[in-house]
Amino acid sequence: MNLGRTIGVGLTLWILWGMVACQTATVGETPSAAKGTSESSPLGSMVIGETTWPRWQRETGWEAADWYRIPPEKAEALRTLQQKSQAVFMVFGGSWCGDTHQQLGMIMAILEQAGVPAERVKLYGVDRAKMEPSGTAAGYAIQRVPTLVILSRGAELGRIVEFPKAAWEEDMIQILSRR
Repeated sequence: MNLGRTIGVGLTLWILWGMVACQTATVGETPSAAKGTSESSPLGSMVIGETTWPRWQRETGWEAADWYRIPPEKAEALRTLQQKSQAVFMVFGGSWCGDTHQQLGMIMAILEQAGVPAERVKLYGVDRAKMEPSGTAAGYAIQRVPTLVILSRGAELGRIVEFPKAAWEEDMIQILSRR
């Protein structure tokens, strides 16, 4: 087998492992949330439990997605729909997960651009078993990350799991428009 093919096969296997790692727990893995500890990962410190976006960034070294801008009319639509529905945005992510690393900054940028109050955004870091100390992730049956659950007056309006169907802001508007 030539070197180029060997590298290509290795890279493909690594990418596939990364995709699966965000979806399933390793057999026999002890959830770090149950131990009350944090671990390190290739993407920075493992964040477990309810947190804030600034704290997540400090602990992981992740940067904001300042480059991700939504059109003003979509920001206004999200702001209006969020206020009307009194929506709460529950974001579940894994600081160990490449998909979360790729998507979380965009989610937070959209919510900021839409003027969603910080108290209406709940961010939870989960371990590889999708668990965290409060049991909130288990209560919402989180199986993949990132997952955004949108609530209105305590009831789930909808969720976006791992990747949006269209774009994060468009899927959020669609979910909030159901109310």
